[in-house]
Amino acid sequence: MTQRGSPRHPDLLTSREAQVLDLIREGSTNPQIAEHLDISVETVKQHVSQVLAKLGVTTREEAAAWQPEQEHRWWSTPRAAFALGGSAIVVAALIGLTILAWDALESEDNAALPDGPPLVEPENATVEDVYAALSEYLASQQDVLHMTVEGFYEADFRFDYRVEAWVFPKAEAMRSEGVAETSGDQDGDATEETTRAVITGGLRYVDSDNLPNPVEANMCHGGSVLASEILLCFGPVADSTETFGVEEGEYQDQPSIVLMSSGTSRNDSGDTVGTTRLHLSPSTLLPMARESSGTFDNNEAVFPLSSEITWEYDWVERDSLPADFFEPEAIGYVETVRNPEEGINSLDPSLPVYWLGKQYEAGGGLPLLQLINSYAPSPPSAIPYRLDLTYGNPGVNSTPTLSMQESSPSQLEMVSGTVPCSNRLSEEVAADRIIEIYECSDGPNDKIEAKVLFGDTIVLVSPLFVGDSAEGNPFSTIETMRQIALDLELRE
Repeated sequence: MTQRGSPRHPDLLTSREAQVLDLIREGSTNPQIAEHLDISVETVKQHVSQVLAKLGVTTREEAAAWQPEQEHRWWSTPRAAFALGGSAIVVAALIGLTILAWDALESEDNAALPDGPPLVEPENATVEDVYAALSEYLASQQDVLHMTVEGFYEADFRFDYRVEAWVFPKAEAMRSEGVAETSGDQDGDATEETTRAVITGGLRYVDSDNLPNPVEANMCHGGSVLASEILLCFGPVADSTETFGVEEGEYQDQPSIVLMSSGTSRNDSGDTVGTTRLHLSPSTLLPMARESSGTFDNNEAVFPLSSEITWEYDWVERDSLPADFFEPEAIGYVETVRNPEEGINSLDPSLPVYWLGKQYEAGGGLPLLQLINSYAPSPPSAIPYRLDLTYGNPGVNSTPTLSMQESSPSQLEMVSGTVPCSNRLSEEVAADRIIEIYECSDGPNDKIEAKVLFGDTIVLVSPLFVGDSAEGNPFSTIETMRQIALDLELRE
């Protein structure tokens, strides 16, 4: 039965991911977790992948042994991100969570917000027009925009924070450094955390060993990376009933261009209801203020939500900063290389392994894939497969795209209802294999899977969900799954 409540490890995991971690610690298999939480096996696999990535481990055993004292990141809590989502300095520049916030931003009389003609006409402008105009404004600047942010967020807990950020449009780079104090959180413990991040080359690097690192920086509404980071992806988020648009406004007797959002936004932590008005300087489209009001329902109680943030700006010359200021190494980032074939190498060498190689190109405009992880359960009888390969985009620790589980018929019989789904679309014999294509329905979206039989070895190929949805996974088609099944080869 599905359970509701606050996450057991709110600094890293959502409530659902924390439930999955607890069940991993109890030795539950993916199908057992799916039955316990009343979700699909594929959704469990995605949650397990997210848990491993967030905890910085590679196996279920390591996840089970992980303790929360190892790392506490205030800015990775869903509601911390929710509260600060409108400030790219605090969230986007730090971890890239694109979650709409409910807060208020205001600025002093800053030299970075000069008078001048408006960059867009609000009565005719779209959100995309705003992002494009800010992108052009930033691209015209030669110096470094320095921002200082101070504020607080309060609902069922409170945190106060101060962040500095430096935006260098000429190099399409950003650096941020933040300090936050939390009090009255779910555990009742007060904490203080410092974090740093650098965005360069379209990637975000953070000073953490327990998060995917680097990850792709935000790009939304047709804007540049820096414009997207500063304004975030303003507008409705997943599972929301929000409306948004552009209108003319006024803030502290000064004209403004307003990005407005109103409605309900949901995530695993709860529901936030309210209205947000993001005031932008007409002449620069940099934020002047963010005014919001609302409530937060954490599934146990409803709290009034309040937040206020102040922004200050100034320009500094690039030469006044160290030469390596916008380099990832300057914040302590150290590149670590994890061997994606570690799980394969741990198998009995007499067992066959069918894969797509270290890199795979399906053609037809589909993204290039590379092997990003391999997992061999120990002991092998604990779950109904002996090897799980995960493929994703090369070069970036992005959301995994494709899963391939290798099993024997006896392992599959361990759990009733194991994928693939019951709706078989086709079957064909090709060379040394039998290929079966299935259509699987999970929630509001369908997806296509392949079952490939090589004698006594079965390989299940499945497009991975993003959250609880397979929507947008370009590999989830009959033609692509069939081609992947044909391209599987025996690893030497």
